[in-house]
This record gives sequence, C-alpha cells and structure tokens, in this order.
Amino acid sequence: MSSVLLALNKWKRKSLGKFVQTANVNNVQELTVLYKILDDCVEKKTEIPSKEIIYKKIHPKQTYNDQQMRLYMSYLFKLVEKFLIMEQIEDDPFLQKIKLMDAYNNLNQHKNFYKTYEDNFFTPTKGFFIFSGYDIHPTNQKTVKIIRPLLRYDFMTDNNKGYKSEIGNYVTNDVARSRITGGVTLCMDKPFLNDIRLSYEKYFYKNGIENNDDKFVIEFVVRF
Repeated sequence: MSSVLLALNKWKRKSLGKFVQTANVNNVQELTVLYKILDDCVEKKTEIPSKEIIYKKIHPKQTYNDQQMRLYMSYLFKLVEKFLIMEQIEDDPFLQKIKLMDAYNNLNQHKNFYKTYEDNFFTPTKGFFIFSGYDIHPTNQKTVKIIRPLLRYDFMTDNNKGYKSEIGNYVTNDVARSRITGGVTLCMDKPFLNDIRLSYEKYFYKNGIENNDDKFVIEFVVRF
C-alpha cells in the first residue's frame, strides 16, 4: 500500500484522507488513524513503523492483535482501491455516462437510459441483421437427423468500443461494415447429440478500407 501512497501527490492523498474519514464501513475511526500514520510517513519521507507500533497508536490500551491489524490494512487498501476507481470515473465523462446508463438499465428506467445515450460523446451506432434458415429432415439417415441451410446478413455503422484516442477524444475504432454469412448445420444424434456447423463469412467495407476478415468457420457443438 505504501507504494501506492508514494505515487499520489499531496492533494490526492488529502482527498483520499477525506474519503477514508467519510467511508461507510466498520472501524472507520481506526482506519482514519491508520491512514494518517501512513500519510504522515509519506509526507515526511520517514520509514513506516512496524505493525506493532502502528497498532499501539490505534489502540493504546490494548495488546497487539495481528489478525485485527491485518484486517485494518486490508480494509484500508480496499478503500484506497475504491478511491482510485472513483478518481478514474470522475476524470472520464464518457465512462460516467456508461455507468449511469448501466444504473438506469438495472432500475428499468428506460426513458432516462435512452436520454443519457442520446446525449453521449459519439454518434450512436446502429445495426441490424436478417437471418433465414430451413430444416431438412433426410429419410433413411440414422446419423444426420437435420440438415439446416442458413443465410444471414448483418450491418452496423461506425462504432467506438469505449476507448479514447491518443489525443483524448472518442473516435471510430470499429469501422462500419456489413457481412453475408452462408452455411449449413448438420444436426446429429450419434454417437451423441451434436451439431457440425460449416459457414463462410464475407465482409464488405467502405471504399479504401482493406478487407482481411473473410473466413471459413467450422464449429463442433455438443448438446446435453
């Protein structure tokens, strides 16, 4: 934990101290004292005392309890990690929007969810797909029970995967494309229930974008 505190500047450590003081956890007073001891050592660039000495400052009238001291250190470290997470969210408005949308979605507040999404920092990505399949039941066939030809078309506009560019803004990092997938699934029941899927995926991009994604796909699926 000391290495993390050393990496924080004075103002960050001050904010962290306030965060520890207001944390809604058990033993908050003990954790506040523990943090102040560690912070003072970092500020004055002095060696951190032993656990026994720190425990004596927290509980002057008690004998040293190693298990309790370990718990204090563990609880404080979790608070430090929580503070770092909150700092990251506070500095990233886009991530704040994502977390807010998650909260609205979990609360079934769909109106607020879409309102937040529309007010985002990147043009909303749109997509759709069309899927068609047909089951053929071959006669006099003991192994292959169903032959299922499949055809699918899907499309999406430019997308951002939630990461900033090197200059700190949100740009397209998942370019618009469409895809046609054709294939067949063989549904078998010997020696056990399983499917063998054979397909070919053909991708289409805007002019000037190289396509290296076309591929054959073979899948073996066991059903139980």
